Amino acid sequence: MIIETILALSAFLIFGFSIIFFLISKFAKPPIIRKDYQYLPNVSIVIPTMNEERIIEKRIHNILNMQYPQEKLEVLFVDNSKDSTNKIISNYEKKYSFLKLIKQERDGFNNALNQGYSMSSGEIVIKSDCTAFPHLNALREIVANFADDSVGAVCGIHVFHDKKAIMEKEFKGIMYKIQLMESYLHSSLISHGSFGAYRKSLIPVLGQEITADDSEVVINVVRNGYRAIIDPEVKIEEEAPKSFKERRSQKNRRAAGVIRVLFKNLNMLFNKKYGKFGTITMPVELFLLVFSPLAIFMLIVLWLYFLVMNQSLTLLALTLVIFCFIFASIMVSAKLRVVVDTYISCFIGIFQSFSRKKTWR
Repeated sequence: MIIETILALSAFLIFGFSIIFFLISKFAKPPIIRKDYQYLPNVSIVIPTMNEERIIEKRIHNILNMQYPQEKLEVLFVDNSKDSTNKIISNYEKKYSFLKLIKQERDGFNNALNQGYSMSSGEIVIKSDCTAFPHLNALREIVANFADDSVGAVCGIHVFHDKKAIMEKEFKGIMYKIQLMESYLHSSLISHGSFGAYRKSLIPVLGQEITADDSEVVINVVRNGYRAIIDPEVKIEEEAPKSFKERRSQKNRRAAGVIRVLFKNLNMLFNKKYGKFGTITMPVELFLLVFSPLAIFMLIVLWLYFLVMNQSLTLLALTLVIFCFIFASIMVSAKLRVVVDTYISCFIGIFQSFSRKKTWR
């Protein structure tokens, strides 16, 4: 009976999330957003830079070719480089008045964002990474969403052309489906910060311990009565992590950041004041990122305990069969590798989320 219970719980934790979102997809409908391409407010793009001489010129050319009136645009490079990045930006600043080089006053990624946000003059502020290359129509597409007064934050989707980026491509593919469902309901908790747009009035001051600045802004957006959505028409090309170590560090840090945001805002959980974001999205995210990884770990511990205590050859054989099946499936399926990798990140992130040291420089 105990073994059957463990198997049942394992199946629910593995497939439960898919079942939840299958049910949500049946009831959730695409949001009716008034997207107006004639809406052209002043826009500020904030890009923190640090030793980006390899790609900064390519990034600037990407900005110069964007389909948006340059007289309504300002780009703030908040720089803390020791290489020639600031010199390259400075040369372009002399030619284009909407490009501005700002020396970073204090160390830290969030300090760079805070400085850029405070100095920006646009009604809409876009936070972007130096390694992100939005498609030329991305700026026009993302801004058009803000013609709808209910929208407070918008992000797009990433496009990967490098065949070696299969893990990142599969991971983002799963995330986009989740984000779309959350957007259909109300708002997506995770907003891809490599090219994320916000109403300036809704951007909070970011603390140094925050490692998921996009989610921190989303929470503030929702608390103020607005929506945070994903727009699949906004496409961004970005470099994937180049090594296993870089990917592991990035995913652990981001998982810890989002989990910290969840813990910090538990009073929104099941709170009807925040619509379906409070009653559905927050509980589901808490289940996915916290309870599910912990429960799976506990199930593994229990399984091993009963295996040792019972000393049953049948149980041992069943364990070996299940392990071999899972291992073989992971080797064959990139999607399954991503799921396992995500659960590992979440499990590590749960413990890292309690750290208050500066974790993102």
